[in-house]
Amino acid sequence: MTKRMAVALASCLALAACGGGSSGNAAAGKTFSYGTASTATSLQTSAVDTQLSSALAVKSAPGADGVQSLGDFAGVTDALLGSSTGVTLASADPAQQQLVAAGRRAALSKALTAVPSSSTSSTSFDNEATCVVATAAKVTLSGCTLTIVDPSASGKVVVDGWAAYDPAAAKLAWDLSLASTLALTSFTPPGSATVKFHESGALAVTDTTFKGEFLADMGMTFSAQGQSASVGVAEALVIDVTYAGTPACVTGGTLEAKRVWTALPQGASGPQYADAAAKITWTGCGSALVALSH
Repeated sequence: MTKRMAVALASCLALAACGGGSSGNAAAGKTFSYGTASTATSLQTSAVDTQLSSALAVKSAPGADGVQSLGDFAGVTDALLGSSTGVTLASADPAQQQLVAAGRRAALSKALTAVPSSSTSSTSFDNEATCVVATAAKVTLSGCTLTIVDPSASGKVVVDGWAAYDPAAAKLAWDLSLASTLALTSFTPPGSATVKFHESGALAVTDTTFKGEFLADMGMTFSAQGQSASVGVAEALVIDVTYAGTPACVTGGTLEAKRVWTALPQGASGPQYADAAAKITWTGCGSALVALSH
């Protein structure tokens, strides 16, 4: 695989760096063996802070502002397992990294803005009037499209699924499928990439607890300059913790993150492509033990 192709592949891989329960998720269904637990680093113990902060923000003021951080658990899995895209991720086009993120934000914000007290900010779909059906606490999406145009890629993201929010119980759930066909205009002639992404999640936050499950599956095919590649990866995150204080600090409970590669491009090798898992057990605020798979 050429370096340029690897960079483009990394750009598309970045679409998987999002957070989601699907019974077909390969990571959720895999059992790992763990080594001896050791003292967790500050980076590891704080990995869940963004999700917790976003969950508390949604609990106190339902709205779209915290949706992006809430659904995206890539920071947690990256902190515990390393980047799923390896060193080439640094070369990925930030605009491409946001394609699926935009789809998630639009869907979840629709569910939150369906609640009367919600913020009115949201991301609009191209065909909003016909593809979105909203009730008091649930939104259903059918063939909703977002048009993507940036210096290196153009195309559409199509979103199907649902998202629901129960303000009384501070519970958010979603199940979204996203499909994107992109023209990679940085190549001559243009290359193409097809991305299929599925994520689901369910979480609940009280005054002292935060529990949630996030699952995500991505599959991508890429073709340019007579070469082609495909890749697939699944990630799962289960959080069951207690917290206290302002700002909130996790004081107890566990977090388990798992990653399973379902397809790898020819020649892909290295530790970043190994199936992996990590489990954190908190013993106090900022204090925890972490066990890694082996």
